Amino acid sequence: MRKNQLWTILTGIVCLAMLGFNCKKSADAVVDCLGESLLTSIKVNVDATNPKLVHVEVNYSGSLTVASVTYNYGDGTTETLTAKTSSHVYTAAGTYTVTTSIKLTRGSSTCTPSPKKTITVN
Repeated sequence: MRKNQLWTILTGIVCLAMLGFNCKKSADAVVDCLGESLLTSIKVNVDATNPKLVHVEVNYSGSLTVASVTYNYGDGTTETLTAKTSSHVYTAAGTYTVTTSIKLTRGSSTCTPSPKKTITVN
């Protein structure tokens, strides 16, 4: 047996074992999720009048539905909303990483890109 044939057989066995006999669907889902993550971003702005207040805006330009957004403000506070905007007041000055987990859906398929931004609060 040639090396290429053996590699093809081994790859198929691993794929079947790890992905529950559904390689094409799982591979398509990974590609779709990667593509959708390129269409997501967040904008984080510190309020002009209150330096500890930040406003977070999720931007998504794809064709899936934004089912929910989990906002993690980097200070131990998280919240899950259906809104693409949120505000948060920090109790202490510092540098924080704001991470959003954006749950995108189409039918029973889901994808959850997680864009993040680092901000400094005074």
